[in-house]
Formats: sequence, C-alpha cells, structure tokens
Amino acid sequence: MTINNENFYVNLAELQDFNGIAEINNYVKMPDDWYVAITDVIGSTKAIENGRYKEVNTIGASSIIAILNLDRSRLLPFVFGGDGAVICIPPSLFKRTRKALLGIKKMAAEGFGIEIRTGLIEIKDIHASGNLVLTAKYKVSKDYTQAVFTGGGIPYAESLIKENGEYNLDSKDDEPEADFDGLQCRWENVPASRGEMVSIIVQAFDSPAELNGYVYREVLDKIKDIYGEDKICRPINTNDLKLSLDNKILHGEIKVKYFNRGVLNKFLFNIYQRLSSVVGELLFRSGIYIGNVHWGGYKDEVVANTDYKKFDDQLRFVLNGNIEQRKKLKEFLEKLYMNGKLVYGIHHSPQALITCLIFDYNGQHIHFIDSDNGGYALAAKEMKARIKKLKQIN
Repeated sequence: MTINNENFYVNLAELQDFNGIAEINNYVKMPDDWYVAITDVIGSTKAIENGRYKEVNTIGASSIIAILNLDRSRLLPFVFGGDGAVICIPPSLFKRTRKALLGIKKMAAEGFGIEIRTGLIEIKDIHASGNLVLTAKYKVSKDYTQAVFTGGGIPYAESLIKENGEYNLDSKDDEPEADFDGLQCRWENVPASRGEMVSIIVQAFDSPAELNGYVYREVLDKIKDIYGEDKICRPINTNDLKLSLDNKILHGEIKVKYFNRGVLNKFLFNIYQRLSSVVGELLFRSGIYIGNVHWGGYKDEVVANTDYKKFDDQLRFVLNGNIEQRKKLKEFLEKLYMNGKLVYGIHHSPQALITCLIFDYNGQHIHFIDSDNGGYALAAKEMKARIKKLKQIN
C-alpha cells in the first residue's frame, strides 16, 4: 500500500501494541518523492572513550528538533539512534532541511568540536536499489506516537551517507540555518534501580520479511519473559527524575543553543537553567496547575513519553535490570546468532541518560533514553562485528 501525498504519515493508523512491529502488513511504503535526512557523529567511539557520550546524545537529539522546528504543525517520522538520527521529510521541506542539516553540522563543530556527517537521500533512489522504506506508527502514550521502519531502506541509506560522498552535505551546498528551540538536557542521569541499564540492539539476519517477523516476536517474548512487564523493566520512573544543577549536564544545551554567542549570553542562560531547575522541582512537589499544565503530573508524562523501545529494521531497547537477566538474554541471543537467525549488540551501564524535546509542557514533549558511557553506539559497534563474522561464515 502506498499513499502519495505530503501528509500521508499523519493519516496512518496507529499500532496499539508494540509487538505489531513484527507484522509486515502493518507497514506502508513511503512515497518516492520524500527524503531521508541523516546525521551521524564521526568518531563517536573516541568521544565515548573521552567521557563525552552525553554530548554525542545531545547532538543526535538536536538533529531531530532542528528539522521538526521547520514546521511544528506537521508530524514527521524519525528515529533517535544515540550517535545520530534519521528523519523523513516531504519534498516541500527539502530546501529548508538542507539548510538545517548544515546548521546542525556547524553547531556540532563550533559548539562541541565534534564532526558529523549530514545527508539527504531521495527515497526513490533507495527503492531503486531494491531496498524499501516502509513505515508505521506506534502509539507510545496518549501524547507521543513513534515511527517504526522496516524494509531495509533506512540501514541502506545510513550506509550511503557513511560510504558515498555524493550524498553528504557541506557548506557549499547552502547556507547553514537551524533552530534548536525545544531541546532540553536538564535531568540528572538516572541510576539503575535494579542494578544496570542495558542498551540492546537486535537485527534479524538476511531472511524474508515474514521470517524476520518471527525472529522479532521470539525476541520480544524472551525479553518479556526475562525482564518482566514494561512497568517493571522500563529504565525510568517518577521517583528517579530529578532536575540537575550540574553544569556538566546543563552545558550540553548551552553548547547547542548558544554555540555562536558570547560568554555573557552563555552565562546568563546558565543562570536561567539553574533557576528553572529549582523552580521546576518546587512545581513538581506542589502539584499545582499553571495555565493548562499540571506540574504535579509532569514527571508521569515524562515516563510515559520515553522512547525506551523502538524499531528501525533493528529492535532497540533500554532496560532496567540486573546482571543475571542480561546473561540470560545474551545466552538466548547468542544461540540464535550461532544459528544464523540474528545479530545483536549489548552495552550496560550503571545509569541512563535523558535528552528531551519540549514542544509544550502540557503533554507535547518527548524524552530520548540511552544507557551511559556508550549505549546504543557501542551496542551497534558490537553488532557490526557480529555481522562481519556471520558474513564470513556464510
């Protein structure tokens, strides 16, 4: 099924059950004239080794907000990957997206001293390769609907950005112009209440879509069997959330929004951040309403609007668990890996990172979750090593 219009994504039916990601019939082929915009941090492993994964996460999230800000009235499909992001756009946003991507690249270089790849690929080029960009919507909460992808098109597009200079953007293409309003990074890192935070990536290996679906259902059932229901293993709950006064955490937002501003502007914004954290905690405890925002329920909304499980041709989870549970899951995944059914990567840390996109404090906010010290980025690196090994065997 293909729906060829600019608002096709808005009109898609919502999946109520995350297990629906394993059913190929739930997906729709994206129109050929749409584009896939991609950002990817270069040298993320080195940044992680230098203790900068929070900054890497912040750059990845800023990529999403800068493009969503081009038209906040429009719902667009996107995925946050830890050290980068993927977002699909209609043709009407192409020129402005190109400027935004260059603006993101400039911000990362000048604000963080980190180089990123940015690129735009027309979906018809992906489809011509034999890969498909198929998408669906999963209803995470009453306020947050998350894009899911399958068909091989998104991983193929990411490989083109990394390997083919033709699709990479640089400043000669256009003038950089990005708006990062809405990005916030003010929560303390969340300690693992059950022992550890685990970032997991699983990808079915080289099978027809129907068989892939069977593999993903098997993995989802096993995760539930080992880690329990969502309310038990999700990485955060309301008691974990505390606004930060730590400049190491607050400065990421400053580097994004004020990378090209003077020291005084950065200093004043830092004061504003710290005051906001103090006032925010008071509002949470008071439970009062201001305007249409119920501050006593805000933390509940944060928990509900997290992206701790997602799918983009790879099953991604951040789970709060213990060492024994991780060992059981790894033993299960290793067995399927040795049978050639899937590849996987796992990274664990004592805490999780939160990076936020705030459109409206009354429900319209999204919170990206990853485990600290490498998270999805190191899990992906481990998975790529397994892919290479499995291809050599086959």
